[in-house]
Amino acid sequence: MKKLGYAVVLLSIAVCFSSARLAMAQMSLMVSPIRVDQQVKAGSEETNVIDISNHFTDPTRIAVHVEDWTMNRKGDVGFSPAGGDPSSCAKWIKVNPTDFRLEPAQNRQIRYSLSVPPDAKEGGYRAAIILEGKPLQVEGAAKRVMTLNGRIVVIVYATVGAPEVKAQFQDFQVAAGNKEVSFKITMVNQGDAHFRVKKSFITLKNQNGEEVGKVEVPDIPVLPGATRDLEFKKEITLPKGTYLAEAVLDVGKEDFLGRKNSFSVGR
Repeated sequence: MKKLGYAVVLLSIAVCFSSARLAMAQMSLMVSPIRVDQQVKAGSEETNVIDISNHFTDPTRIAVHVEDWTMNRKGDVGFSPAGGDPSSCAKWIKVNPTDFRLEPAQNRQIRYSLSVPPDAKEGGYRAAIILEGKPLQVEGAAKRVMTLNGRIVVIVYATVGAPEVKAQFQDFQVAAGNKEVSFKITMVNQGDAHFRVKKSFITLKNQNGEEVGKVEVPDIPVLPGATRDLEFKKEITLPKGTYLAEAVLDVGKEDFLGRKNSFSVGR
């Protein structure tokens, strides 16, 4: 299992007396990991933890549940109730606790168990563990209700068995602008599990074949059966002329995927 990264999340809160809003503040929560990638077997069960800590001066209340999620061609993520997507593993996940209070400077672990059905087919599945702010009643001379607006998402990938990675590097476009170069990469996933473009680079060469720049490609997932466009820019100043961009992508296969394209600067 791979656990990746952490997130510091700033969420707005409103402190209210009855229905009157009296003050606004900022709340800082740190969550780790923000993404989990698990290789599992049909009929197996795994239990892991999510760490959360409150870096604000006030307590907060967190509710936890699981949802489905998907991603469009541009990488925008959408969420829906658990279990409606055929690639969902949301119904396989149980979390504990599901509702708790987090004091200032307190660290807490949320345990989640993933139980894979014995008849689960080989392939990739996914879910989102949602940590959501809820109203918190604070005792005092007058009772206050503190409302935390916002939610934190932990993405879960579960790959059953060892499905073949079927990635296609469909298109590669390059354009030079004012002190920057724009890139567009189009990937197609023809397999049954997601793959990631990771630790990959685009090398820029001049007309003499000399390397004049190297750009790292963002780490992105491509879901099963999906087409994904990745567009990004890099600030780089090049003299007028014609250049060659060569993209070499690592998608988890034995062989890398590559594409080349030429572009001009100042013409």
